[in-house]
Amino acid sequence: MRRIFVGMLLIFLNFNINIGNSVLGLIPTFIGYFVMRGGVAEMAATEPGTRFARVRPFVTAMTAYTAVCYALDLLGASAELGGLGAVLGLVSTAASLYVAYCIVRGVADIENGEGRDLDAARLYSVWRAFAVLELAVVVLSVLLPALALVCAILLFVVAVMFLFAFNRSKNLYYA
Repeated sequence: MRRIFVGMLLIFLNFNINIGNSVLGLIPTFIGYFVMRGGVAEMAATEPGTRFARVRPFVTAMTAYTAVCYALDLLGASAELGGLGAVLGLVSTAASLYVAYCIVRGVADIENGEGRDLDAARLYSVWRAFAVLELAVVVLSVLLPALALVCAILLFVVAVMFLFAFNRSKNLYYA
C-alpha cells in the first residue's frame, strides 16, 4: 500500500509550466501511475480476492495514456486536439476515478475480509466528495468557468483530505 500512496502523491501533486502551447509537467502523472501499478500488483498478490487485481489493467492503461498525454503536452500538440481533447479529458477523469474507487473498495475488502479496522468508511466518503468535485470541475469548466475555479480549489482541499485518509488506512494496514 505504500507504493499506491506514493503513486497517489505523484498523481495529485501536478505542477506544470506553460511555454506557449507546450506544457512541461514537473512531476509527470505517468510516473505516479507507474509507481501505483507496482503497489497494486503487490496488494493483489498479498490480498487475493480484493479489487486490486481487477484494477491493475486500468492502472497500466492510465500509465500509458498519461505518458502519451505528457508527450503531446510537451510538444504542444494537445492544444491542436480541440473538442477531442475535452472528450479524452473526460474519459481520463472517469478512468482515474474508477482506479481510485477500486483502490478504496480494495481497502474495504481487506477490512471486511480480515475484520480489521482500516477506516474504509471514512476513506470512501472522502472519495465520494472527491469524485463529485472532480466531475463538477470538468462539467463547469465548459459551462461556468468561474464556478469551476471555485470547485477546483475545493477539489484541491478534498484531494489533500483523501491523501490523509488513505495514509491513515495504509498506516492501519501495516500496524
